Amino acid sequence: MSINIPDADVIIVGAGSAGLMAAISLAPLRVLLISDNLPEQGQTASHWSKGGIAAPISEEDSPQKHIEDTMIASCGFADREVVSYYVNMAPELIDYLVKLGVNFDYTSDGKIYLGREGSHSLHRVLTANRDSFGLELMRVLTKNLYNSSHITQLSGAKVISLLKEKDAVNGVRIKYAEGEKNIKSSATILATGGIGALYARTTNPSCSKGYGIAMAFEAGAKCKNLEFVQFHPTAINCELEPLPMISEALRGAGAKITNSSGQRFMSDIHEMAELAPRDIVCRAIEDQIIAGKKVYLDIRGLIEKYPSALKSCERAGINPEKEKIPITTAAHYHMGGVHIDYKTGKTSVKGLWACGEVACTGMHGANRLASNSLLEALITGRLCAKNIVSSLGKSRIKEVEKNINLSPYVSAPLPEEMEIKEIMTNNVGVYRDNNMLQQSIDKLIQVGQKTENREIYLCSLAAKLIASSALERKNSIGAHFRKDYP
Repeated sequence: MSINIPDADVIIVGAGSAGLMAAISLAPLRVLLISDNLPEQGQTASHWSKGGIAAPISEEDSPQKHIEDTMIASCGFADREVVSYYVNMAPELIDYLVKLGVNFDYTSDGKIYLGREGSHSLHRVLTANRDSFGLELMRVLTKNLYNSSHITQLSGAKVISLLKEKDAVNGVRIKYAEGEKNIKSSATILATGGIGALYARTTNPSCSKGYGIAMAFEAGAKCKNLEFVQFHPTAINCELEPLPMISEALRGAGAKITNSSGQRFMSDIHEMAELAPRDIVCRAIEDQIIAGKKVYLDIRGLIEKYPSALKSCERAGINPEKEKIPITTAAHYHMGGVHIDYKTGKTSVKGLWACGEVACTGMHGANRLASNSLLEALITGRLCAKNIVSSLGKSRIKEVEKNINLSPYVSAPLPEEMEIKEIMTNNVGVYRDNNMLQQSIDKLIQVGQKTENREIYLCSLAAKLIASSALERKNSIGAHFRKDYP
């Protein structure tokens, strides 16, 4: 069945926080926002974000302190110039979010509440409902999306490739329930999120399969730091898929990590104990599991202040007031991605921009500081929009179509997809070595060569790029730990 989808000044692929911020900020250009699901259906990593957004806004804090904490967490691998640029933009971004209508948490004396998370030297994380910031942020961005007359929301479609004419990207090819179609644009923004769903154990939604990286690579875009995959240390160890995550905010409030012998082992490993950088906490937990011990998070006495954590425990059949929570590590965030100019969002390919988790600015280095992700996502979304508006000038499209909701495009999980997940989990996880990585690359190449399914091919390509980058980096730093190069 043929459908009428208009061309646009700008196509945005993905409707998480970065994509929505870019769409809202692109007025008066005509925008086509393409996503698998409607934003209000809550199927993006932004919706699932628990903690909050980091910003140096307290009297005790300063941009310099935030910058230093970011550099330390990144193992010195972050680009200090980028970190400084974004951190100094953070207070103005917070003011803008307040104007948009975000309801941050406040203290009893009327000040914005600031929580503390891993590797932060002080309290600087702004929250909403304590551990449901993503839901509040996306509620506000979605409301502003539907109040914007320059945006057409296309849901029920999956972008499967970028169109290219000569040396420039000029649109996308979509797949939907009844067929495929090309859509042209003057500018295209990738806001497709991360790669967590390439792993069997992940906190990410099923859409986080690395399509954006794979399609950008095919189009000739440079990618960077793909080996750096951050694992979250406190995913609930249960049968749910994806795994529910317990926010780091609870560890900032006093939650403890113990093993099945009752030992609080993080105190012996790092001076910040449970609030050590995520890569250190993850390796410590993996070491306990390898040694045959189970690992738990004790949040008894804290749960009443964190409703999202309580819901997650209830889904997993756990009573966190009476029992410790079994936890494990899970793929959570990708520090690498499509390399962009950090001030404009431009990729190395003409006509293509990127923002949010799919992009690599250099801010996170080898290990992301907690709650810096939404800060970067929202800033890069705004910067992409600003650059495109200044580049295109007036709109080339006369009319904007109403929202187009296609029949939900659902692709049932295929055996090859499960194979990719197992390869990545077993060989490209918290620990890696030469043999594991080479085996994973060989297997992923075979999956890509055998499949006739475009989506499986994109998954295998994204996974292969990550494994290949990990093989090339012959040292251990941050989230990339080589057992043969410790």
